[in-house]
Formats: sequence, C-alpha cells, structure tokens
Amino acid sequence: MARLAFYTQTYNAEKYIAKAVESVLAQTFTDFVYYIVDDASSDATVDIIKKYAENDSRIIAYYSPVNRITELYNEYLEKIIKSDAEFVCWLDNDDWYKPRFAEKMISAMDGCATDLAICATEYIDEDTMNTVSRSLDMTKLIKRDEYGEYFGRIHNFFRPVWGKIYRLSVFRNNHIRFMIDLAVGADTAFVLDYIRYANSIYIDGEVLHNYLIRSRSISRTFLPSMLESSFSLQKLTINWLRDMDAATLQNREFLAAVFLNSTGYSIKILMSSDLPIAEKAAHFCDSYTKSEVAEELLLLRDSVHPTVREWYDEHRVWLWEMVSPLLPGDRPNKIAQMLIDQDAVMSNIRYSHELIKKP
Repeated sequence: MARLAFYTQTYNAEKYIAKAVESVLAQTFTDFVYYIVDDASSDATVDIIKKYAENDSRIIAYYSPVNRITELYNEYLEKIIKSDAEFVCWLDNDDWYKPRFAEKMISAMDGCATDLAICATEYIDEDTMNTVSRSLDMTKLIKRDEYGEYFGRIHNFFRPVWGKIYRLSVFRNNHIRFMIDLAVGADTAFVLDYIRYANSIYIDGEVLHNYLIRSRSISRTFLPSMLESSFSLQKLTINWLRDMDAATLQNREFLAAVFLNSTGYSIKILMSSDLPIAEKAAHFCDSYTKSEVAEELLLLRDSVHPTVREWYDEHRVWLWEMVSPLLPGDRPNKIAQMLIDQDAVMSNIRYSHELIKKP
C-alpha cells in the first residue's frame, strides 16, 4: 500500500478540479493513492474525474448519489484509517499543491518524527488575481510544550485542514473526526483535536500550497447557523487552550480578537446576502447580541496592551456602521450607542437585544 493518501472532495467544480488533480499527480513524491470523492455534482465534474481515474491507477474515485458533505469526509477518513497508509493529506477541489509539497513534508516528518507537517499558503483572488501569503518567517519544529508560546503566531495554520500532512497512527489511536454540527469552523475543530494528540508540529516557511479565493465559494455564503457555529468554535478553542495548559491572558486576548473578527466576517456575509432586511435583523439580534460577544469585547476593552484596545475601538466603530442599516427609524442609533458603550458593554448588549425584539 502507498505511504500517503491524498483526499479531495468535489462538488460542482468543473472549472477547477483538473488543476487540483494535476497538482497531485505531478508530485515528486510518487508513493501515494488519491481518493477523489464527488458529492453529487450536477455539472461535468464527474466526467472529468472519470477521465483521470481511467488513466492513473493511483486514483480511487467515488461518486455519491446524494450530497452529504461532512458525513462523506468522515466516511472516507474511516476507509483511509483502515488502510496501510502512513500519512493523509486533504486538498480542496479548487486549490493546488506545488510539485515538491509531499516530498518536502514527508521528508521532514521522517527526519524529526513529528506528527504534523504544515507548509505556507499563497492566497489568490480569482477576480483580481491579487495574492497574499500566509507564512512564518521561519521553519521550525514546535514541541508540544511550546504550543502556548507560539499560539498567536501559528493559529492561522490551525484553521484549515489543507496544507498539511498528518500521521495516520494519531487517528488510529484516538477518535478524531469532523464535527457534522458546525456550519463553519469544522476544519479548525478537527485540526485542534488532532493537535491535542500530536507530539509536535513542523512548520515550513516555503509556500507549497495555493488557495483560490472565490467570491461564490461556500465559505463566502451566509448560512443561518454560521454565527452560532462561531460561538461553539470559540468555546471549543478556549477549552483546548485550557487542556493544553496554554490559556494565558495573552492567548485569550488573541482568541477574543479572532472570535470577533470571525463573527464580524459572518455579519458582513449576512449583510451582503439577498435576505430581506427583517431576516438580517433577526439573525443579528439572535446571535451577535449574545452575552458571549459582550464577554469577548470586555476582555479586549480591559487589555493592558494599547494595540489590543485600539483594535477594540476599531471594532466598535465598525459595529456601529454595520448595525445602522438593519432597522428603520432611530432604533439603530440607540442600539449602536448601547453596543459601543465603554462602561457597560455587557448589560447594554443584553438590553439592546430586548429593544430590538420589541414591536
């Protein structure tokens, strides 16, 4: 059996899947199998996959008759765990790896016996072709007792499942699966759960993965449970920090900023959606005005670090701008004033929730 199992799950990716597949087949490390699982596409994606599978015996293709998303990920993770492979790697159907990705990652894993190897990623905007890299200014092996020290610097690498090679023995020895009840953040929860059991993390500063930013991708589509998932992921990550003995004030402030940025991103998607204004207001009221948001705001407001307080002030201004269009009359201004009040954030957010709900 091959040492490495690649996995790509596809859905209506006829414009992109060929580039993803070819990037895997072009790897200089050739001892792999490639699972390509189509999740009930309605375009030409299946036909494209079939052509590749006919010409390369390393491809193991499956075509689901119904769309199952996370359930399919878990189903095929089970299959891969039961195989003889040593490593597993995920790739989105619209992204691609550079040819030396697998060779360099597995060489590092063999050399330092780490359980997880991560590379830098270049983000490419499909519309503008502008690029930005997610990278560290170093290549480093981070040991388990150093996770807390480096948490703020490496947290971005924890968020996606791709751009990494995982050691399958960690999955075999621990029950690690994708959470099916998270609308967003399932990747992050999965990676954090894996790292909980990993002996160390190897991060390579070289860009070996490319991520395509698409304006119509599912990650940029508003889902009703998106905000609630942000709350669940925040609680999960706080507990992870505690379990790893890494819940320092600095890491909590950092995580609060990440959380508010994440909920803010969800609000932006909500506001740009085609939902009626009343539904937008309802989603905002039911989610963003919860006490969890207030608690994170308070944590940032009371920080001893000037840069953190500056970020908090910027977020308050942004929040004012976002809330104002939600409701008619003078109610938005009243709500915004309450939400940004420096002295009583918690009580005012709770009261603002009741105010918005009044007829």
